[in-house]
Amino acid sequence: MEQASIEKDSEQNSVMKYLKIKLGICKRMTKEAAYYKKEAEDNQKIVAQLTLEDADEWQLKQPIMCVEESYAMISESGKRLQVAIDDLYTYLMKFGEDISLSEGEGFIHKQEAEALFSDNSF
Repeated sequence: MEQASIEKDSEQNSVMKYLKIKLGICKRMTKEAAYYKKEAEDNQKIVAQLTLEDADEWQLKQPIMCVEESYAMISESGKRLQVAIDDLYTYLMKFGEDISLSEGEGFIHKQEAEALFSDNSF
């Protein structure tokens, strides 16, 4: 009887643990995508400034490559973010009604995940 209770508690903790992991991945990917957007804007400003200063092709080559790489990373990180959010959504659809997610820390993580779905910035 006690063994069944221990297994149930362990299962509930693992549901919350994996939700926390998946939520952390989504948060990290959101920050990464925002970072690349900021980096692209900063690099674009550098290119614009150099262009205004009539820089030659040699001086513009590296900053232009940085801008192109930043835009490529925006696309790539956006794709990874979407995959992570889809994975989180699937996980919540499967385990969203679990008792460990109905109170305390699990409930807070569930609300954070649901807030990610309602945010249209990804």
